Amino acid sequence: MKKLKTEEQIIIGWKEDFNKPVVSICCTTYNIESYIEKTLESFLIQETDFPFEILIYDDASTDKTAKIISEYEAKYPKLIKPIYQTENKLSKGMKPSTFNFSRANGAYVAICDGDDFWFSADKLQVQIELMKRYPDINISFHSSYLSDAHNNIIKNKLINNNGNEIKIISPEEVILGGGEFMPTSSLMIKTKILNSLPEWFYKDAPVGDVYIQMISSIPNGALYLPKLRGVYRVNVLGSWTSRKNDYRSCESINKEAVNREKCHLALNVSSKEIYKRSFYDAIARNLLSLSVRALSNNCSELFKTLINKISGYKSDLNIIQKIFMLFCNYPKLLKILIKIPLKIKDKII
Repeated sequence: MKKLKTEEQIIIGWKEDFNKPVVSICCTTYNIESYIEKTLESFLIQETDFPFEILIYDDASTDKTAKIISEYEAKYPKLIKPIYQTENKLSKGMKPSTFNFSRANGAYVAICDGDDFWFSADKLQVQIELMKRYPDINISFHSSYLSDAHNNIIKNKLINNNGNEIKIISPEEVILGGGEFMPTSSLMIKTKILNSLPEWFYKDAPVGDVYIQMISSIPNGALYLPKLRGVYRVNVLGSWTSRKNDYRSCESINKEAVNREKCHLALNVSSKEIYKRSFYDAIARNLLSLSVRALSNNCSELFKTLINKISGYKSDLNIIQKIFMLFCNYPKLLKILIKIPLKIKDKII
């Protein structure tokens, strides 16, 4: 365990009531014993003049993750508030993050999954100060470094680098941005938004943070903080970036396509179709991306179904996408498409 401030040393700098945290740090974990300690330490190095709480939800880890969390809980009992599940809820179709949202006492929620971490001690302080300067904005984020499962930070590849100035990102940009538009570990959201998520979010949303970003950004956009303050790990066993590569069956691809379309359309209706063009373009991009996955996994009938649905959304496809669509009109060329190298396929989406 790294040498850190004691709980008393952290709390002594808080100017506000300890029992009324300004920020609830929400962290979900599952079988990440190699990473959770660095994540917890990144929470405990935060220097703020306001109180915060650390809500950990462990989704029935079978390794030493829960044990490590409990060791930190023993040292920081007033700050760290874990839930240790005995049955994995994600496998039952439940979204683990929502177990933390419902018990958040702070006016704001800062999200950081247990395999990600922050490296800036002023991350919470700066983010809160900026959000208070823009009271109409419900969500803020910053760019992050990428790291692989072996702790190698890929410093030449950032997630969503929007420049060196504070700016407001429009709802349209967020809708079109997709799942990696905002690094999950950078998100700070007003708790009231997370406490009023629509029913379809819990029932149908295949990836929760994608829709949280959209919902929170409507109608006033998202606040971008220019300084790098976190690290987002990819391809960690059990993480979304790892699990999405395992969704190879035709059934799972189709289910994701149906649910993404359903959720986009529901949000389009609830926002009074003000952003209809952006939602339709986003649906078309999702369908195109999933059609590539279907093609790669020999789901020929599903491939044709997804391709045919794209035209209903009249997406403004780029030149590579248009060529791809043109090829799809000629069944004899389908076998050639299946042999396209994966790197080329990535450019299609």
